[in-house]
Amino acid sequence: MAEGLSETELKEIKSAYSDFDTNRPPFRFPTREPNYTPDPAYFEVDETRILEIEDRIFHPQESFPKPPEGLAEDHPVKVAWGKLMEAEKDLMTGVELIKLSLEQSSKIKKGEAIDPDVLTEPLGPEGLVRLEKRNREDHLDRKKDYFQRAMCYLHLYKNCPDFRDKKEGVEDLLDETELIFLGHVGYATVRSGAHKFGPIRDDGTLVMDHCYKTSVYVINQYLEELRNEKDPQKRRKLYMQVKKGVLVALAHDYIEDFQKMSTDFLKDKLTQQTTWHTDIEGDLRIPQYPGMPKRSNFYRRHETSILRMLEALTKPQPKENPFRKGYLQRQLLDQWEGSVDDQVLCFRAKVGDRLHNQRTVGAKPIEKQADIMLDSGKIIDLGRRIGRQKKGRGKLNCDLKALSTTTLEISSNLLAVKEQLNEVTRGKLIAEVKRIRNLLGDFLSEDLFDELFGN
Repeated sequence: MAEGLSETELKEIKSAYSDFDTNRPPFRFPTREPNYTPDPAYFEVDETRILEIEDRIFHPQESFPKPPEGLAEDHPVKVAWGKLMEAEKDLMTGVELIKLSLEQSSKIKKGEAIDPDVLTEPLGPEGLVRLEKRNREDHLDRKKDYFQRAMCYLHLYKNCPDFRDKKEGVEDLLDETELIFLGHVGYATVRSGAHKFGPIRDDGTLVMDHCYKTSVYVINQYLEELRNEKDPQKRRKLYMQVKKGVLVALAHDYIEDFQKMSTDFLKDKLTQQTTWHTDIEGDLRIPQYPGMPKRSNFYRRHETSILRMLEALTKPQPKENPFRKGYLQRQLLDQWEGSVDDQVLCFRAKVGDRLHNQRTVGAKPIEKQADIMLDSGKIIDLGRRIGRQKKGRGKLNCDLKALSTTTLEISSNLLAVKEQLNEVTRGKLIAEVKRIRNLLGDFLSEDLFDELFGN
């Protein structure tokens, strides 16, 4: 965590990066806010597709299939639709209350008069913190209720034996809803740790910004695969991986950065946040409906797989640990015991992590920047070895291209600063970028190397 921040500055960061900030990325606030449009800092984390999915999920009357006409009022599908509409109304009402509350908080901070219809009594600084915490908790509870009602309805609609038409695309919509649900609760889980143990990274960037952008990268890679995949069974498998991926990407630094929080604590928090309300889960228990899920909690179904990936991405502690050197190859390749699909996902999360680290590397001394680029070459080598496996063949081409291109571009910028980079490091960096270009020429544009290095 970066030092030198006052308590006031830390509180402002925590408030601004809460999950009801209206000028926010996905995983925090329902979409269609006039003040927010996707504006990616770099192409790997373009939010456009995730925003499109969120827009569908948060507007069911426009995007969800409605119950067929003629169903009885007490039909399970019709009842579930009514409960979803109530949950949507409750969520949006809560959003408006939060907006009003935030306006009043801003007035209090500026010393302006508050609206007595919104806040019935004056609040000091501590009272404002309590109010914002309560708002944040209430907002998350409303979102969880909404997501679970949406998933419950889609499960019932998909599996109802009373009608068989108009079900095309429902399974994809259900998977998308669960993906966004996991994004929202995963974001809240990691944010709570960041707020408690340090919201700022050593390079001055926000912990949640790093975790969020890593997750966007991972999601986008799978969404691209889904766009090109038509086979229903393969689509289900890809959706399963991206749902695991959003939790892995959001929490990839959790155990390492928040060392006072154990793996068991993270397990308990994720279990708590992803567990369905008892009454909503009870609505799924209809014997006549084939195909209903036996276990609604996605995290619990895949806990072993998710934790294995998080452990593979965690550097041995402390920094003096001799096993820290080469940990990624050892944990993700030499000693890997999971599936190749999880191995690919885990490496993909590492690429997302490294891409954001590269884009924010300017805050570090130039020799350290060069070390990071040299280390990126080792990550590229690891990806090539994973990608050469029979079941992993070709799956990491886009990831290798993204990491290689960024490594070459930033290395070019470092090599241009001749007077600041010592000759030994400079020689290593030139040799490494030439090696990367030779190894991965098929993935890179024909003119990129000449453009960067002149020959």
